[in-house]
Amino acid sequence: MPRAALSSLLTLVTLALGCAHRHAPARGAGQSGRAPPPPSYPPPQSPPPARTAPPPSPQPQTAWPFPFPMPPGLVLPAPPAGWAIPGFPWPTAPAPPSSPPSAPPGSAPPVATGAGPDALGVELADRINAYRQSRGLPTIPRSRALGLVAAAHVRDQEHHPSDTGSCNQHSWSNQGPWTPCCYTPDHANAACMWRKPAEIAGFRGSGYEISVKSTAAISPQQAVASWQSSPSHHAVMINGDKWADNTWRSLGTAVLGGHAVAWFAEEPDPTGGF
Repeated sequence: MPRAALSSLLTLVTLALGCAHRHAPARGAGQSGRAPPPPSYPPPQSPPPARTAPPPSPQPQTAWPFPFPMPPGLVLPAPPAGWAIPGFPWPTAPAPPSSPPSAPPGSAPPVATGAGPDALGVELADRINAYRQSRGLPTIPRSRALGLVAAAHVRDQEHHPSDTGSCNQHSWSNQGPWTPCCYTPDHANAACMWRKPAEIAGFRGSGYEISVKSTAAISPQQAVASWQSSPSHHAVMINGDKWADNTWRSLGTAVLGGHAVAWFAEEPDPTGGF
């Protein structure tokens, strides 16, 4: 064996034995020959500190070759160049455990309500306000709370459609943190719509929604054009007909896939816009 290699081996064994001796529990006077269990590291009442995984080593990882556990705090030196002793590979710390595999993809998850409108939602609000201005009407401030409701509803409509049978597009599925409901054309369950801003975003006021659905992806421009061609939806946008006595002070909009919605309310939103 080369002298340098033998010297490195003796140094490593000395470090390991010394560190193991320092961490071994002392045997008290008058105790039996059985040593008490060693203390835990760290104490059980505090969580173990997070450790950063060491960078990959160019040397192969091997098991701890000594007949005692690897002492805590032992820093292993790098193996000397040309180390090769049959039956005694240079010891290294065990490799850190691998991260658990991610959950396999499944069905669409329940809809979260934390994300507000994206750029398409902002564009839709701007197009509604531009149309109102073209008719001499004031713009409606964008509402952060109503924007959250609008974004939650288009995600719900896109991933968990509930407009089946007698239920129309103002319905909500049971896949989110809200009360599911079936909104019928006779408006018998109108509170299903009105209460959603308070239920989802804590908005203090009722909300009124207009919605459009397309078999293909819909743009904000197409959504506004669709509502302009529908007398009942158009009246909500411009405060016409039975909505003439309402003054809209909050507006929330969202677009996703083939769905677009706009929410209106008379109360201002103290949380601001989007």
